[in-house]
Amino acid sequence: MLIFQLYGPFSMTDEAGIDRRPKLMKARAILAVLAATKGHRHSRSWFIAMLWPDRQHLQALSSMRSALSDIRRHLGPYADALITDNTEVALDPACFKVEENGSSNGHLGEFLEGFDVGHADGFEDWLVTQRMAEVDEPPKAAPRADFGLPAQPYPAKSTARIFLASRSHPGDHFTAMQCDALVDCLAKSIEEIGLADIIDGRGCGDGLDDFRAQAARDNCGLMLVAEAAEASGQAIARLKIVETDRGVLVWSKSLTGRPMIDLEDPLTISVVAGVVDHLSERFLRGYRGLEESNMPPQALALSGINRLFRLGLQNYQTADVLLKQAHALDHRGRYLAWRAFLRTFMLCEQQLENPEAVVEEATALARRALEAEPYNSMVLALCAHVETMLHSAYECAYDMSSRALELNACNPLAWASLGAAASFLGETQKGHGIAKVGARIGKQSCFSFQAESWASATGLLAGDIGGALKHAERSHMIAPSFAPPMRYLSALYCIDGQFGQAAIVAEKLRSQEPDFTMNSLKQDGYPADSLRRSGLLKHIPAREI
Repeated sequence: MLIFQLYGPFSMTDEAGIDRRPKLMKARAILAVLAATKGHRHSRSWFIAMLWPDRQHLQALSSMRSALSDIRRHLGPYADALITDNTEVALDPACFKVEENGSSNGHLGEFLEGFDVGHADGFEDWLVTQRMAEVDEPPKAAPRADFGLPAQPYPAKSTARIFLASRSHPGDHFTAMQCDALVDCLAKSIEEIGLADIIDGRGCGDGLDDFRAQAARDNCGLMLVAEAAEASGQAIARLKIVETDRGVLVWSKSLTGRPMIDLEDPLTISVVAGVVDHLSERFLRGYRGLEESNMPPQALALSGINRLFRLGLQNYQTADVLLKQAHALDHRGRYLAWRAFLRTFMLCEQQLENPEAVVEEATALARRALEAEPYNSMVLALCAHVETMLHSAYECAYDMSSRALELNACNPLAWASLGAAASFLGETQKGHGIAKVGARIGKQSCFSFQAESWASATGLLAGDIGGALKHAERSHMIAPSFAPPMRYLSALYCIDGQFGQAAIVAEKLRSQEPDFTMNSLKQDGYPADSLRRSGLLKHIPAREI
């Protein structure tokens, strides 16, 4: 019997305590994914796209074979636990178990703590998705004291507070302005999703001790500090998150630019988006253990959003209830906009008894959201998506998304919505480029698979078949049950001559849509408009349809 530990540092031993981990990190990643996945199996193509996305197909196949050989070699007498054929890789559930050691959240440390496979964005996306899912599981202990939250229940409208501060070297006036601009972007993004109250601490001192003292007086559990300097014509900025009470650094990231940091560069935007995603995760963990009646609206909403992106009608219904409760406590348009947005997912399930009623609900919710918060970029981006998906109102969606980016250029959903709208309006190359930015800056978020799916759809319209296939594979990796990328892949694999892979994906899709055939993709009303508009369906061999 093999014994896996997936929380804290990854380990795999036999019952005698002998380390059975393979040498190659990507071989370890295959084992960790299989052990953590329901059913304990995935296709070879899924792993190849996840772990070797930048290699040619034959090179990737060779790397996959090397990783599997490395696994078998280190498993020794347990080699039969690994089951492979020409299309799939699996672990025999009778040959292993996953141990969970107790801690404050029922596990020992973070999921796959410190696990790094190098250049494999697909694996990183999967890892982030798994860790984000943890924050919404039923609690096993009292909440942690993140964000300075009280240990006991408190009034439902209480909220977290974050202290913002910045510092630069004396005389570096230009970098000081850039530092302030970064802080402004962060404050805007945090405020728009209702993550926490922002306490602007700029000017209260010039050192970490000064910031900590003021943050403590303002009852802020976390500090977000931006530091900037200039050296040899290059601007350097560092963002860091620090726990106020202990002064512990919990996250940091550096940016450079010559002669200045470009605040509109996708790399800079992705760092800002990454800060917000990290804070969101910590925020939810801080509220674990509280009854819903004691949770503030921000926590209810974030919990609902996480439920939404875990997919499935049951999760959609739970998400809708949580968002509705959040709105009852705090009448913000953002909660209504998320409820409208989640109805586009419900319609994608193709399992609703009355889809017309869902469209009507989504339309009414979006209208009310815009009336309540017309200058919130998240509200605008979500409602733009509703206009695109439910009404084909692309000009309206383009206008909303453009305004969203004017308000907050660090909103990945706004980039993705604008890319989709531009593509459907005929600006296919521009739209695809914009959607790819959305996928890049949103890759750490819980909705990364949706952004990848949009990039695949716009790639289809732009004629970038390779890019469309890559983005669809990445979306499918992160969220294997998400239907849109499976629809794209079933066609794209056929066009690429990978008929076996097309059949596998079509069969997966058929488990959700029993009546699905390749001909479904051609039917008006079936949610595959990008494929039909692209003209690619005529290139699928008739025998495969």
